[in-house]
Amino acid sequence: MVAAQDKTDTIPRIYYPEDYSVRNPWNGTLITTMQNPAFAGFDRRLQFGYSYEGQNLKVPEGYDTKKSAFWNQTAIVDFAFGGKRNNIGVNITYIGGQRLYTDYHRVQLAHSYRFHLKKHKFILGVGLRYLKLKGGSLAATYGDMIDPRYGFLYGTRETYGPDSIQSAEYSAGLIYNWQRIFFGYSFRYEHRSLLTIAGNDFHAVHHLHATYSLDFNAAGQFAAGFTTEYNGHHWYMEPMAILMWKSMLFLKLSSPNVKQFKSEVGLQIHGIRVVYSFSTYFNRESNDLNGIASMSGGLRYNFHPFKTTKKK
Repeated sequence: MVAAQDKTDTIPRIYYPEDYSVRNPWNGTLITTMQNPAFAGFDRRLQFGYSYEGQNLKVPEGYDTKKSAFWNQTAIVDFAFGGKRNNIGVNITYIGGQRLYTDYHRVQLAHSYRFHLKKHKFILGVGLRYLKLKGGSLAATYGDMIDPRYGFLYGTRETYGPDSIQSAEYSAGLIYNWQRIFFGYSFRYEHRSLLTIAGNDFHAVHHLHATYSLDFNAAGQFAAGFTTEYNGHHWYMEPMAILMWKSMLFLKLSSPNVKQFKSEVGLQIHGIRVVYSFSTYFNRESNDLNGIASMSGGLRYNFHPFKTTKKK
């Protein structure tokens, strides 16, 4: 699952111990194909997944909780093919939800290709998205009003956009692995805000993630790392620590934007993966105001449809 999005993929050592370093703790679980399309087909198995997430689950009095909270659900299909290594990956992801009074639907088709240069392993990926954003009458604005979402005043003669838009977005990504080091970078060109209905309101987002891992023989792994993102105006940083036991269980502790505490736990048995996560604020005032920052859960099932039995 993806504690919000398609955040669950398997741990490579189970199926391909010779490839993509058993030290890799990401597996599309912690970084999704929406963030980096190079994760398309990462597990090289056919997978179906679904997850659901709620954010800002407690809001000030006077607000409609269901409207003020942010909700989204994610569905994915992920697979790989091509040669002995299944070097070509394909991922289809749907994310739909609500941001205040705005409804959105986003679909992405991602494609990846992996190759090796001696001990250095690479995956390149590209993604193409379709976004439909609808505000409706409750999100409409007019002259001299104060926008409740932002608090500013609209000019009397200000020109307003439509209450819904449809647009195309795109992304490109890279994954690199060498020994204990796992690194990824992606570039996304996407709509600036899911709260604003504007037909030409796009920005570039740069996403970087990296980890350094240590193995405990067959017992598991420990990894320390971070993700960071820059949207042209702000930097977002999330340091993290990840602990995995064999190929069945992982626990991640992190601090999104260095303002929240977040924990994520995942379990995999017989191709079925379950992931649950929640985050809350360090600051007591923010915690009292917003309550749980986010909570999500998801399920993913993976199998090998074309696996053949070796002849003796």
